[in-house]
Amino acid sequence: MKKRLLNSCFSFLSSIVGLFAAIKYNSVLATWIDDHFSVFEQIKQFFAENFIIYEEISGINIGVLSLPDISTFLDHLEFPIDLKVLLLKYILNMVDEVAMSATTTLGQVLNLFMSEIAYKSLVFVVMWFIVYKIADYLSSFFIGSIEGSVSDLLNDVGGIVLGLGKMIFVLTALLGMFYPVLALSGFSEPSLLVSITNTVGEAGLVRILTWLFSLLMGELIVPWL
Repeated sequence: MKKRLLNSCFSFLSSIVGLFAAIKYNSVLATWIDDHFSVFEQIKQFFAENFIIYEEISGINIGVLSLPDISTFLDHLEFPIDLKVLLLKYILNMVDEVAMSATTTLGQVLNLFMSEIAYKSLVFVVMWFIVYKIADYLSSFFIGSIEGSVSDLLNDVGGIVLGLGKMIFVLTALLGMFYPVLALSGFSEPSLLVSITNTVGEAGLVRILTWLFSLLMGELIVPWL
């Protein structure tokens, strides 16, 4: 019996289950891993060495500025509006947690921001993959018990369509999570790694997928969590 279509259906559903689980528990797992293995410090060091923000930006002392003043400064730098909103929320959280001092610079904040995005994205991917594989494995028992047949044409076309949908779904989540790093690389000193991230971030398909991620997260997924 042909089961390619059913396999694709359950594989796609497993991806969705993995996505919901990763979104809901990502921060908890990230905190636990860092408490036990200090991974975040290593990632922060990596970004400090490889994504060096321009001095005229990084040297700005924002510890003594109000949030509206910081917002105005980011406008002058022509930060993308969605990136600006994310960064202002991050700065506001730092203020609430008393994680900023009068000497805190924008460069320090951007380094923490990019490092945290990258770290949580990595944890997100690992958690998503594990949950996805478990759900996919369990679904194989259900598929194996199904009797019946599917036409060759429907089986092939349906399997291809769902497989393509799953690939787009995965890319959308990965690029959407990592988008702030891609966007901020444009404000970093030139290097091979910065050039690669700039090229990826400027690709038309990447822009479409990151927009789709924002739509999915803001309108369809997060409200249900």
